[in-house]
Amino acid sequence: MRDTILNKLKEDFLDHMTGASTSYTTSIINCVNGIADFDSISTYPTIGYILSSDDLPEQGLDNYRLRTLNIVIYGVQQISYDNFTPLYELIEDIEKFLMSTDWTYTNDTNLGNVEVFAGGIEKERAYFTIEIQVFYTQEK
Repeated sequence: MRDTILNKLKEDFLDHMTGASTSYTTSIINCVNGIADFDSISTYPTIGYILSSDDLPEQGLDNYRLRTLNIVIYGVQQISYDNFTPLYELIEDIEKFLMSTDWTYTNDTNLGNVEVFAGGIEKERAYFTIEIQVFYTQEK
């Protein structure tokens, strides 16, 4: 189930947040599964995601267990030295996406913390992370 959810995350991002026909403010250019080498990213905005943990918070009934998939979504956006607006728009678009029917698992998803990191002045980019939880059941 982990692979199904992670693959669907990338597929849904690419289906709904790329190209001129997107209903979001930002159109993503690249979506990465796993950790990216930030210095090698040259197309903006780029987003990615990693599985941080897969928890078993409680025992389910009968033949199923309830599980929590913890995912960190990260992004890199080009900015000017004193203008973080493009980064904030990207973050808001991702949050909007995760809470809309564009995301297959929207009814099973909780949003967590958002962290923003200033980038290098010479590259004029900034980074962010968004923590999410996706709940699913697993057969015993």
